[in-house]
Formats: sequence, structure tokens, C-alpha cells
Amino acid sequence: MASEISLKDQLSILPTLIGNENYPMWSRRITAFLKHKELFATVITDPGEAPTNAVKKKLSEAANILLTKISDKLYNRIITDANDNNGYLIWTRIKDLYAKRTGLCLSRCLTQWHKIRYNGNLTDYLDQVESCMATFDSISYVQEGSAICGVITSALSEERSSLTDPILTNEALLNDPVLLLTKLRDIAFNERTRKKPVNHEKPATAMTTNTRTRVRLGCRNKKHNPAVKSHTEENCWAIHPKKKEEYMLHNTVATSQPPSNSSSSSHHQVPAFAAVTTAHCHLARSSSSSAILDSGASHHMFNNLDFFLSTSVCSIPISTGRNSTDLTATRTGTALIAQTDGRTLELKDSLFVPGLSRNLISMTQLVKKTASITRSNQLVNITIDDTIHFTCKHSNNIMEIQGDIGPVPREALALVTTTHSLSTSAFDTWHNRLGHAGIARLQSVLPGVKLTKSGSCDSCMKGKVSRIPFKGHLRKSDATDAILDFKTFYENQTERKMKKLITDGGEEFCNNTLSDILKTHGIQHNVSPPYTPQHKGLAERANKTIINMARCMLVQSRLAKEWWGEAVRTAALTTNCLPSLSKSEFSPLEQMFNKVPNIGFFRPFGCKKWVVKPPEKRTSKFDPISWDAILLGYSNDYSCYRVIKTESMEITDTKHAYFDESCFPSLRALNPSPDLFPHSCLPDFSALSSLPFDDDEDFNQPSGMSVSHHESTTPSPLEDEVEREGSPSVHEDEVMQEGDSNVGPSDGLEHDSPPRRLVLRLGPHPTRIDSSINPNNIVSHRTRGAVAFSVTSTEPANHAQAMACDDSVHWKKAEEVEIANMLSYNVWEEIPLQSHHHTIPSTWAYKKKLGADNQVVEFKARICAQGFRQTYGLNFELKYAPTGKPSLLRFLLSLASERGLLVHQLDVKSAFLTCDLEEEVLMLPPAGYLSGQRIVLRLIKAIYSLKQASLAWYRRLGTFLSSIGFTTSIADPCVFWQQEPSPLWIFAHVNDLIIIGKDPLLFCSQMEAEFQIKYLGDASFLLGMKLDRLDTGIVLHQSQYVQRKLVEFDIVDLPTSSCPLDPKIHFRQASLIEREQFLALNINYRALVGSLNYLSILTRPNISFAVSKLSQYLENPGILHFNAAMQVFRFLKGTMYRGLHFQRQETYDLRSFINADWANCPDTRRSHTGFMVLIGSHLISWKSTKQATVSLSSTEAE
Repeated sequence: MASEISLKDQLSILPTLIGNENYPMWSRRITAFLKHKELFATVITDPGEAPTNAVKKKLSEAANILLTKISDKLYNRIITDANDNNGYLIWTRIKDLYAKRTGLCLSRCLTQWHKIRYNGNLTDYLDQVESCMATFDSISYVQEGSAICGVITSALSEERSSLTDPILTNEALLNDPVLLLTKLRDIAFNERTRKKPVNHEKPATAMTTNTRTRVRLGCRNKKHNPAVKSHTEENCWAIHPKKKEEYMLHNTVATSQPPSNSSSSSHHQVPAFAAVTTAHCHLARSSSSSAILDSGASHHMFNNLDFFLSTSVCSIPISTGRNSTDLTATRTGTALIAQTDGRTLELKDSLFVPGLSRNLISMTQLVKKTASITRSNQLVNITIDDTIHFTCKHSNNIMEIQGDIGPVPREALALVTTTHSLSTSAFDTWHNRLGHAGIARLQSVLPGVKLTKSGSCDSCMKGKVSRIPFKGHLRKSDATDAILDFKTFYENQTERKMKKLITDGGEEFCNNTLSDILKTHGIQHNVSPPYTPQHKGLAERANKTIINMARCMLVQSRLAKEWWGEAVRTAALTTNCLPSLSKSEFSPLEQMFNKVPNIGFFRPFGCKKWVVKPPEKRTSKFDPISWDAILLGYSNDYSCYRVIKTESMEITDTKHAYFDESCFPSLRALNPSPDLFPHSCLPDFSALSSLPFDDDEDFNQPSGMSVSHHESTTPSPLEDEVEREGSPSVHEDEVMQEGDSNVGPSDGLEHDSPPRRLVLRLGPHPTRIDSSINPNNIVSHRTRGAVAFSVTSTEPANHAQAMACDDSVHWKKAEEVEIANMLSYNVWEEIPLQSHHHTIPSTWAYKKKLGADNQVVEFKARICAQGFRQTYGLNFELKYAPTGKPSLLRFLLSLASERGLLVHQLDVKSAFLTCDLEEEVLMLPPAGYLSGQRIVLRLIKAIYSLKQASLAWYRRLGTFLSSIGFTTSIADPCVFWQQEPSPLWIFAHVNDLIIIGKDPLLFCSQMEAEFQIKYLGDASFLLGMKLDRLDTGIVLHQSQYVQRKLVEFDIVDLPTSSCPLDPKIHFRQASLIEREQFLALNINYRALVGSLNYLSILTRPNISFAVSKLSQYLENPGILHFNAAMQVFRFLKGTMYRGLHFQRQETYDLRSFINADWANCPDTRRSHTGFMVLIGSHLISWKSTKQATVSLSSTEAE
């Protein structure tokens, strides 16, 4: 019986297999346990068809162990009638499911490997590394030792250079990961023993436990190293390997200390608090709504996401102190709990822990919140802000909170009462009442009250330390009426005349209507000079005072920012009753009306309020006689309070009210404004996949290529063209984009004009015209190129058009060739169509391939899937596939120029058709194929325009390159490199591969053995950029693209310019007249700026600032912005052949330069930043952009 209990206890501490996510750790733990039980050899050795009784017994024992450690959801998938009593078959089945090196598993492992980051804790960092290495071991993926060491040291070098510098000089450590990890483990142990303060995010703890860790010992070859002080010779794992197996078997949580040697049982002891909690969690009552007051919990923890008002993603391990799998907090944020008596409590920095049996309230966090703990009989009361919030009783040696807690219902979240406490001193009371005014202003209006300021006001610190741009929401045309209304009010109330008006030079103030009125009444109008706010300093300072006061009130009240209007109104009414100490001891109202304001009337903005309900509104005698409300301000004559009722969300004025000045309900917006406080950020770089015509496309031709003015997000850029008539395609030489700015020449650009094709006609224009042509239809020489761009022969949009046009014979033959190509690659299998099938349509894409003389040399047709009709979770899961960054390509070209390396290029033919699909995708046959038959095509291989096609190809390419010795770059997943037999780099852009090295032919032969390729030799045209080789190095330019755009926008005859922008021009929002002038030109401004942006991110850094300025006015451009864009094109025309010159140099140092202006934008007062990164004299990366926030100083801007 004792042995049975012992086995049961040992099994209880082993993890349960739940899937791919915990298989590596599960496999190692189960392997150690089976070795300990001498059963591991049984599960990995085939017993044959007639095993002996002894072998059968061991197989049964192993099966019993494995059966208990498989989760319910995986049980039916793994266990069958044939293997339920055979440990070997169960183990083999698990290995087949989770230990095979599939493309998905490898991609997941590599992604985890590249995400390793050093967060300040060396022990945690090494745990991440070893976890990833264990994951690789589980799928039998082997990496070179030097590559592993390189990743480990590179992540440490940025913050721990003093630690990695000696390692980088030790060749033995850089080639042996085990030796390197042993060295780093010793360093981490010494840091802990010296108790060095290291900034890091500690794992959250759910209870106090005896912590322990697994330490990597620096002993090898069955000998103890006396220099290692972390253990004694008796506990040395190198001499006693069984101790390591026992320790690995029972240690589940990596913590901060080695295991105690005081007794053998200390390794297996379960802390009492954990054991009691475990037992209590299995009580019959529901645990989701009950909670425990935990003195050992570092955070408040909840098992229901509904408790949270707002959350952010995190991954914090929870040390439970139990010998079981650890819990992990996946979200952190502010929780709001509702108690049975209706009160609510806000708990910040709370954690959402899936799988947590009981909600935990951290006593440590409550004490930080000035909570007090008192004992009464058998109960313990937790008091916060003089209010008892929790009553706990002792149950099974733990503190269980009386009554249930629960999340606040979603329908009640618009109005939530939170009981954050405010100080009750005289200064704080009046400070909160009077809009957070300073002590000097308060003392002047309360001479009989002794005010003493203690500490800082949190709301003032949050609301007054920085400025934000205040955007008015009234029309400028209303300014004249507002001034006249104020004039009438002021003169009637004070019997004084308005004598002078001081304004800036805005059109709303300087106009004939207002000027005539002021002259009629003899009012002097002073206009301050431009950019000189000091001339109207009183108004500027008043605005700042009101905005700061409103911000403070919003922070204190915790109302949504959409209530800023009420806060500003209340701030203005409040400050009018307070003196301006710099000018007078009297308030503005007292100076105007000779009446002292009633300061006792004011209450804190946003505080809780009860409004008396009139008898007419009561339905019964026992109805509540008041409404819950929130104070929003005061009436203009200070006679009533302006409130919003929390039940009906009705705003009203009332005199009959009672206040709770310490309670501030949170009020969400009635109509949230997504652009209330706009911000801008650049998304991660992404680019489109290749065209369906990429297998034979000749990218060296600068003519006859499609040009896009539309946004496309599908894997095939031709999808919109063939499915939505009138949408053009995107050529590959325009989809290459910078990694930190993903706006290409066509991204996000909307264009309503019909699709156009560009044909550059080389040579002289024809002078003889057939007399049968009407002369009125002859286009002038100047505009002939642009017209040729729009009317050159187009391809059919669908099968019906192809079969009805003059070239139907050619298109029919092209379709037959494509069908034969699909069948040769075994792209699909034909099955009968069933009613339950979820299918997607297919379509044809047609293209005429032009020769050097712009004549058609080939008709091409491609079968494409309508990927935009796919459904997530049904026929695709993931669809993102990375594309290389231009900055990395420029770096590799710089390296090639410096070292004299070759730059070659190859194209993988029918790349997508070589990739197996993991999901089931059913596609309807294209028009003209299997017509009239109830047949559906089950796709076996990826096909053009499928959402997952690009990702499938990237996985296929990455797996193959890894198999022949290449390593994926950490900086860019589309760059692969190898050191042996000679250094070689591969830059992948979908199926275009750029090879940089001394022997690219060896790699080409390896690719040719796996794929059908088109070897292009020396690269001369890279992804839309022309590459010229000189004796001094390499020149990269886009002259052919500039020439094409000059023709497209009909600006060939414009004069050149020596500067991209006129330095005298100050950009601003276009006026109505300017916008109308531009609209009359019928020009797509987005297309102009998109084309310039494409140039600026690839080869023309000298126009980056100009493009950044022009792109800020895409929504409502004016004639000024158009003229500025034309000047950039004129500058490009004069510098068409300029580009980047990568020449050989003596030094190869990395340098970077950055600069910024300060508040130079007249509309937002945001600053502009620009930077550039050089290696020697080679420009690698650059950017010019407006900052996302307002900077308070030039230092902060930089």
C-alpha cells in the first residue's frame, strides 16, 4: 500500500500533456521519471510480435503512467484500443504527433528562439535559452554550437557589455553552448549570493514558498571542481548522476536558490499553505466568485477577465509553491470588483491568471493602499479609507473573504463608483473644490482659514507638468458672432464700453464684416505679428490656466476624456471666481460686478451627487427619493449645479443636491471619439507577394509594366484586377519597401480613375499621320506620352472577355498551357461537389509580355484563387509572410562592394506550386475548365492569391535553406547566411533570391536540385532598382522609375529645380479656396506622394523630408501642396541618375546621426526628427518623420 501511495504521489507532481505548447518540458520530465523507474528502455524499444511476460508487465506499467499524464482533450487522439496497454505504442504515437520536425513546428521553435530577450535578470534569460534548446531537442533539430553562442551573447551585449566582452575573446566559450551556459550560470549564482540589485520583472507569487532552483554546475568528466562554491562534493552531479535525475524529477519551478541539503525530504515537501489551498479549492461551492486574502500573493489575481476594466498583454509566471505545472498570468490591468452589498473597489496592477482555482486578494497590495487590519472575535476586517471592504474568517488555516465578489456587469460599466480616497485637510478640501488652484490664490479668498499644504497633489502633477495642443471644435466663421455676443453682454452688464480688441492675424478676425462693425462702434483692433504670441500674452496665459485646471479635474474625477468640454467650462467658471495674483487681489467677477463670489458654492468636479427626485417622478411611496448623479459643473449665473443622472444619462441643472466629495464615479463617454487625441505611428514593414507571372518575368525591362494606384492586401496583386473590374495590379518593382515605413507608391492610395498601362515609346515621335484620321482627335506631342500610358492595349479582365476578343486564339492556348502546368505539379485533385463543402471561386488572370520594342512576345494566363473569400479558421489560419528590408539589402551590397563579393540573382519558377497546404481548401474550377460538371478541386499545393500562399512558400524556402546549412538572420527573417564552405548571404523577396558571396554557383546548383529556377547571373535590376557596376564599386539608382513617372504625370517638359522644397514655404492646412483650385486639376495627390515615397525609401534619401511634409496633407491637399510635389519631381528630373554609391573604403565604422527641430509644425506644434545610419561612407538607413507627441523642450525633441 505504501508503494502504491508513493507512486501516486510521484505521478501527481508530473505535468500533463496538453499539446505542442508544453510537450518539450513534458517529454523531459516523463523521460526522467521513466528512467528512474527503469521503464524508458521499454517505451523506446520495439517489443516485437511475441513479447515475454516480463516485457508485457513493463509495457503495461509504462502505459499506465502515460495514460495518467495525457489531458482529456488529447486522450482520444492518442489512445486507441490497440495501444491502451502498450507503453511502446503510446510513446511512439506521441512522438509522431508532437516530436516530428514539421515546417510548422520548426517555424514555431525558430520564432520562440528569435524572441529571446534579456530583461535584466540573468537567471531568467538563461532559463529562456535552455527552454528553447529543449524545444529544439524535442523535434531533433540541431544547430551549430557557434550559432547558439552567437545568439546568447548578442542579446546580452547591449546591456551587459562588461559581461560579454571577455566571452567574445574566448574561442572555447563561443563554440561550446554547454560550456558557455555553465559559465553564465556560475556568474548568475554569484550575483544572487552577493545580492546585487538587478532591475527585472519578478515572477508573481501566489503564496509564500521555499524557493529552489536547478543550478548548472561547473564540473565535468566525473570530477568535482573545487573552484565551484555552489555545492559540495557529496552533492556533485558529475560524480553522482542519480542525484541529478532525482532532482530533475521533483523540481518543477525554476527559482532563485539551490536545493537545501538539510534533509532528503526537503526536496519533495509541499508548503503547507499550498496544500491547504489545494484541498480547499475542491469544495463543493463555486470558487469563481469567492476569494482568499493571501498574505503571500505579490499581486491581486483573478480567474475571470470580466473583472478587468482595461488590460494589456503580459506573460508573468506564477510560483504557486505546489509540485505541479506553473500558472501564467496572461493579462495585467485594473480590476473592478463588486461586493454583495453593492460597493465596488478598484484594484490596480491586478493579474488575470487562467486556471486559477480561487481569486486572490493580495494583502501586500492592500497595505500599500493604506489599508488597516483589525481583528474582531473570529473575524478579521480589512478597512480602506475608513470603510470596511473585506471581512475574513479563518477556514482551514487560510483567510477566506466573507461573501462573494464578482465583476461589475458590462451594462453598468458606463457609470462605476470607485472609492479612491482624498485627503480631508482644509487645504486639500478647498484645493479640490476650486479646480486645483494654488495655495496663494486659495489663501487670498479664504483669509480666515488656515491652509497648510502637505505633499504634492497627484492630479496636479499629472495635469500641469506638460502641455498638450488644445484643438478647438468651433468653426472659425463663428468668431465674429461670438465677439459681438460678448460685446453686448459685457456692455449691458457693466455699463462700460468695449474699447480695444487684440487678436492674431487669423482670417476669422481679419475680415471685412468684423472690421466694419468695430469701426462703427469706435473699437480699436490691434493685430499681433505672426508667430508672436507674447503680444496677446494675457489670453495665452488664461488659456493655459483653464486647460491645466480642466486636465487636473479630469485626472482626479476619472471621467472619460470626451468630457473635456464640461471640464473646460467648469474650469472657466471656477477661475473667474479666483483672483489673478499677478494682476489684482480681486477675482474677475468681483472686478466686473463688484460682488464677492460665494466660494462655498463650489464642489469637486466629477464627485458623486444625489439629486432630489420631485414627487411627480416617484411611482410609489417607497421609491428612492433621489437620483444618483455626477457633478459636471455650474450654471452660468452660479445659481445651479450641472449634473448628469447615472440612470438615464440625462444632463440637467438642479439646486437640490447633496454631495459625497470623497467619491468620484468613473463616467465613460456617451459617444466615444476615436480621434479625440490623434496620434500617428508607423506600422511594421510588410510588402505584397509576387505576381502570378513571376516564374518567367523579365525584371530587366523598364517598360510595359503595370502601375498601381490602389491598395492591395491579398497575396496576389492581380486578384483585385481580375475580380473587381477597374482595379489595376501592382508590379513587383514597386512593392519593395523600407522596414520602418511601409507606405509604398501605392499603399493606402485610393484612385477612382480607370486602370492605365504605361508604354514608353523609345525613339522619335512619328510625324506622318494617316489622312483618314480626324485631325480633331490627334493628341498634341506634349501629352502624347501620358495618353499612350492610359490607352495602350489592355488585357482581358475575365475568361469571357478573353474568348471574345481578337486575341482569343492566343488566350485559349495560354489557358491550356496553364492547365497542363498545374497538372504537372499535382496542384489539385478533383472530387465530387458535396452540399457541405465550403468552396472558394477561382479566376483567370491574363497578361501580355512585351519585348524591348514594346511588342507582345508572349500571352500568359494564370489560374488564381479568390483568396479574399477565404474564412479564417476554416480554410486558413496564418497568412503573414515576411519580406526583406531594403536597409538590409543595402547593407549586403555595401558588404559586397567592400569585400569584392559577387551579387547574383535567381528566380524560383512556380514557387507557390511547390508548397504543400496544411489546411483543406476547396476551389471551384476556373471558367472553361470542367464546365457543367459538379466537380470541386481540393488543393494539395498552394496556388496564386491564397491567403496562406506566401507563408507556405516562406516556410518551404526556410526549411530547405536550413537543411543545407543556412542560418536565419536575427535582424531580418528574409536574410539567410552561412560560413562554410565560404561566406554566403541570401536576401529573399518572395521567390526572388539575391545571392551575395564568392561562389554563388554552388548555391544555384543546390537550389536547382530542389526547385525549378531561372538563373539570372549578375544582378542588374533588383526589385525596382537599377544596379550599375563601376571600377570603384556599385551604384544603385531608379532613373527608369523617375522617367516613367514623369511621363505618367505629364511633367516631362517642366524645368528642373535645384532644391526639393522651397525653404521659404511654411506648410499649413489648405484653405477652402486652395482645395477647390486643386480639385479643378483632377489630379490624384495620393498617387503623386506615393510615387515619391517609394523613391525616398529605396534610393533617394535627399527627398525624405519633402515627402514627409507632403504626406501630412493627404486628406485635404491644396494647390500649395501640389506645387510643392511638382517641385520635388522637377528636382528628380534634374538628378535622375543620382543614387547610392557603395565604393571601396578604408574604414568600415558604424556611425549614426540624428537631429530634430522643436515645435515647428504650426498646426500641431509637434517636432520633426531625421536620422541616418552609415557604415563608413555608405548610407544604409534613413528616415524623416514628425514626432507623435508634443515635446516640452528642444532637448526632449532630440
